[in-house]
Amino acid sequence: MIATANIPIYFLRILPGTDSTQTVDAAAIAGQGLENQLGPGMAPFSPDAQDPTNPNFGYSIGQEYTLKWAPAGLRQPPKRCVGDKTFLPGGGGSDRGYIDVGQGDGQWGLYDAIVNGGYHLDTPLVIGSPIQHVGGNKHVQPAMSMRYGQDTDPYSMTQATYFGNGRRLMVVPVNNGLDSSLVVGFGLFLITENSCDTSNVKPCCGVYLSNSPVLYSDKKGAGSGGLYRVKLFF
Repeated sequence: MIATANIPIYFLRILPGTDSTQTVDAAAIAGQGLENQLGPGMAPFSPDAQDPTNPNFGYSIGQEYTLKWAPAGLRQPPKRCVGDKTFLPGGGGSDRGYIDVGQGDGQWGLYDAIVNGGYHLDTPLVIGSPIQHVGGNKHVQPAMSMRYGQDTDPYSMTQATYFGNGRRLMVVPVNNGLDSSLVVGFGLFLITENSCDTSNVKPCCGVYLSNSPVLYSDKKGAGSGGLYRVKLFF
């Protein structure tokens, strides 16, 4: 993109024969820029990596994984997402999956963070940041259903075929799955019509799409892993 404008540059008048305005051209190219921290734009969930050392966190693209765990003691199959049938997080009962992204630990704040976003932490999350879990048995199904219903593409199940407005897409920090939950990367998940059961003691699931999400975009990141944002490069 190239923009042209006449800019008044008043000190040029000291040069004989020079006008006080000059034509200035500026060029910028839009592209993906690699980010190293996640603040605004983050959904209030943090799934547990099955393998923190794996570039895809031990996940398979297109498989469902847990965004919200059932209460401790109720996590036996079928109260697990398909991709977590043989996996349990190491964080114990306090690790329910939903996290504080600036909304606090109340039910309404969590609903608002899922549906409307707009929250951010004082210090953005980076690789190695501690995750602040939100405790209690919060009911997130109404918020997830609301967000799903706002998408213009309710059917696509892959990133390649998805053409919606982004409401079904969630960028989340993935944690190491241990008691001291730390960020190991960022993932893009797709929610479905049945991501959450109406029962408050069953999990919520999301389809894993990518380890290189682009904030506010349905496109895949340019690299093999990392967090991206569309920027103007001058």
